[in-house]
Amino acid sequence: MAELTTDSHDPRPPLEPRSDLANQIAIYHPVRQGPLLAFGRRQKVIENSQERLGIRHWFVLDACLVVAGKGFLSSTPDSTGRVDIAESGFLTGREYWYFLSDAAADPDYRICNNFLEWKPLTREEVPQRWFAIDERDGPTTVAPLLATSSDISLFLKITDGYCAISGLNEELRACHLYACNTIYKQFSHDDACFGFASNSRPVDDIRQILTLESGLHDSMDRPSFVIAPSPPSDEYVCFFFANRPIGLAEDYHMRTARVPSRIQGYALFARFAWAMINSTFALPLLQTPMKKGKRKQATDLPADHPDQSPPRRRRRSRSGGGAGLDTDCPTIHTASDSDLSFDDADCDTDDSLSNIHDVSDGGRLELGSAPIDYLKEQEQQLTASQIQRFHDAEEGIKPFSSFLYNSLEYYPGYSHIDELKKSYVVTHPAVSETGDPSTATRTC
Repeated sequence: MAELTTDSHDPRPPLEPRSDLANQIAIYHPVRQGPLLAFGRRQKVIENSQERLGIRHWFVLDACLVVAGKGFLSSTPDSTGRVDIAESGFLTGREYWYFLSDAAADPDYRICNNFLEWKPLTREEVPQRWFAIDERDGPTTVAPLLATSSDISLFLKITDGYCAISGLNEELRACHLYACNTIYKQFSHDDACFGFASNSRPVDDIRQILTLESGLHDSMDRPSFVIAPSPPSDEYVCFFFANRPIGLAEDYHMRTARVPSRIQGYALFARFAWAMINSTFALPLLQTPMKKGKRKQATDLPADHPDQSPPRRRRRSRSGGGAGLDTDCPTIHTASDSDLSFDDADCDTDDSLSNIHDVSDGGRLELGSAPIDYLKEQEQQLTASQIQRFHDAEEGIKPFSSFLYNSLEYYPGYSHIDELKKSYVVTHPAVSETGDPSTATRTC
């Protein structure tokens, strides 16, 4: 008869309650209302003899570098409050403003919120800390002549044998750090031969495929964390940056990752760029500039995804791992530095239809409520890929969900429809602009 060992428990005792402590930090545009980025501060630091939560200064600078360009942070809405903290130091405040370093640059700078439109930085433009792994001496994994992505992924999972973060050896997945072929050109070399068959894809380069267990792989694809450097050491860590509570953060935030020597630093930076771009918020129109000295003390900021009221749209591009983008989108309200509350709202995001800007009055843009020129200006901001999505939906190739149809503020032909409606109202005075049947005069 089998007996329990002295250290066995049946049932095992419950785990102690735990929570992911994260305070918000928002990065604002100096001209337009609304934040560029919002992160969660998770690292405990001592400031003025008090324990606070902070985030590395360099992490925020690198994120802003990706979406806007080289610049600096200020603790005030003007550049005179430039942050005087070492890049290795911690930011513990709730709000900062980002300014470009080029004094001649337009203060109303643009941000990139579509990874497919991002112009990859050269190695010289990327902070050197990202290339610490390239300086290591170690064996390089060389894949055999494999033609398909699935074959290459299987080979690497067998070679690695465990998750780079958790150490688990079950439910392993091959995580492509990026899925855009243009990034490949940034760190590929003509004399580098990895033994791929001629019909294999550049994105299947083993220098950018990391083995993760399924839970961490899904979390990385949300995106919730990145594999980031940890200067001054040459180690890389699991860096949870998302502006929402995350169960995995308690165990894995700042946990050293076993990054295989085959991985290149630029591949890790490319994944970081993808995550930051997917965390940006669409800027309001120039018609709604920020009025200095008239900021609200309590501001509703989206956590990881745009809020729906007022609607905020940003472009989303799918990650290399192929995780779905239809997720619950919590809205975070910050009345104080540590007082966080969340409202969940179902949010159906799309990778090519989310650069829709806020309406200046915070309300929904209805037909007839804005000048025709204003509507035309918005239509001109639609990209070719977005317009193609509308055409595909119209032809039934790839229909939208009802949410997208109901929530989009403008689309191809929106201004023309409004012109026709206004013209009809002029020629039919008995019909109101809202089309209310009660205002129409029926004649027989």
